[in-house]
Amino acid sequence: MSEIFMRENKLMQDEILKKLTGNSIGKYTRENLQRQLNDLMDERTAKKRQKWAHETIKSVLGERTDIKDFTKTDQINLRHRGIVHAELAQFFNISTGKLSRVIGSVSENNGFDRELFQRERDEHFV
Repeated sequence: MSEIFMRENKLMQDEILKKLTGNSIGKYTRENLQRQLNDLMDERTAKKRQKWAHETIKSVLGERTDIKDFTKTDQINLRHRGIVHAELAQFFNISTGKLSRVIGSVSENNGFDRELFQRERDEHFV
């Protein structure tokens, strides 16, 4: 699906470039064509980014496609590879808020333990 979109997008870009470089056209038409070309280029770049993110997430997670199998180590590896939170949520087909809750609820993801901190502090200063 995305390959077809990419080809169509590229063909439309080439067509607009031929019009822009070809015969003399009016200022309004030129600006309109340039705006269309910029929009097409932005769409193509976004699709490439989306495809790259999907492939990168697949390479890190392997066969695991369920959010329940997602670990903090996976999240760190994906962050180091440049995957943002929204792309990860899109991969799992959930909202970013739900992804944050799921990542935060994993047992190894509990960051600050107040009771442990107080016990260690009391032991240190006694």
